[in-house]
Amino acid sequence: MQIKNTARLVAFLLLSSCSYHVEKVAELDDKSLSSGAQWFAGLNTKVFGPKCARCHSTEWVGDYEATFAIVGKIAARIQSSDASFQMPPPGATPLTPGERAAVLDWIARGAPKDAGGTPPPPPPPAPPALTFAAVKAKVFDLKCIRCHDTDFDTFEHTSPLLKDIEFRVQAMGTDDQMPPARATQLTEDEKKQLLDWIHAGAPET
Repeated sequence: MQIKNTARLVAFLLLSSCSYHVEKVAELDDKSLSSGAQWFAGLNTKVFGPKCARCHSTEWVGDYEATFAIVGKIAARIQSSDASFQMPPPGATPLTPGERAAVLDWIARGAPKDAGGTPPPPPPPAPPALTFAAVKAKVFDLKCIRCHDTDFDTFEHTSPLLKDIEFRVQAMGTDDQMPPARATQLTEDEKKQLLDWIHAGAPET
């Protein structure tokens, strides 16, 4: 009985020592991470490379501009508890608390490239979609539907009028202009989206 109790005690001490060692190693790793992951190169070496490159090496890992363009998505996915959205995905090696904190801290500081650099400006907004639904929502519904409710309610009703629409939105200063002079006019962006859509062949979808 004494031997069994001694064996159990030894096993418990060994397991406790092992657990303590793992925790201390993780703590040291996190401290090392914090000191080397202030900028993109260190973070890429310590986190993105080991934990993300297996699936994303050709998408953004190692490429600062590509990584910077999706930092919001990275932050959302590493904090998500949704198994279908989170990264790394279930089954892959997860980020340690220190790795997660380092990535989020880097993003919160503006995701700088290096100590002397500043992050690039955000990418320009995507051009307006050239579809009937987009033009209807951004132009027809705002500036035309009040007087032409049945002309622009469907693609089938609108498509026969394209030549007339193109002529009238460019006939500024004449009796033919649309919207008429008394109505709220199209902005330059609205006019451009409408004409670009027509010149692209007025795609429905």
